[in-house]
Amino acid sequence: STWGHLSVSVMAAHRGAVAPRQRQQKLSEEQSREVRAAFELFLTRDDAEVASNRINARELTTALQALGFEPRKDKVDRYIAQHNTEGDGTIDVDAFEAIIVDVLGQDDDRELLEHVFHLYDEDGDGLITLGDLERVALELNDGSIPASELTTMIAQASSGQDHDRVSLDDFLRIMKRSLD
Repeated sequence: STWGHLSVSVMAAHRGAVAPRQRQQKLSEEQSREVRAAFELFLTRDDAEVASNRINARELTTALQALGFEPRKDKVDRYIAQHNTEGDGTIDVDAFEAIIVDVLGQDDDRELLEHVFHLYDEDGDGLITLGDLERVALELNDGSIPASELTTMIAQASSGQDHDRVSLDDFLRIMKRSLD
């Protein structure tokens, strides 16, 4: 998408200011111990999963919320489907640790995208306007994007009644779609 193209160009142009971090692939030994201890806390004592040291989707949701994350139901269901080796709708501690690594990486992605948003939002009003997009396109010497396409980008990304401004939430949503 054009949003993705422009945002990658913004990151490249501001290399020092926007250094993409290497996505965390593994937890430190201490983090791993803490995650495993947290996993143990969420084993419900009145269910069959305790014997096999496994948690279900409800317990995974509770564990992620307790760790400060806001998991969506579809994401939890996807995690369970990806990591459910027993076919019983549960995951083990190793899968839980892998999920935590993934969730931490998503937080890094959000932080990077928020930084890119602020590079577009030069006046700091919390909105990207057509003028902001035009400025970025000119700064990147990308005059090949017609004004009509920039206007369409703003209109498609905006979820508010004002279709000429893009909020941070709008930007995160459109970038997630662009990068998925």
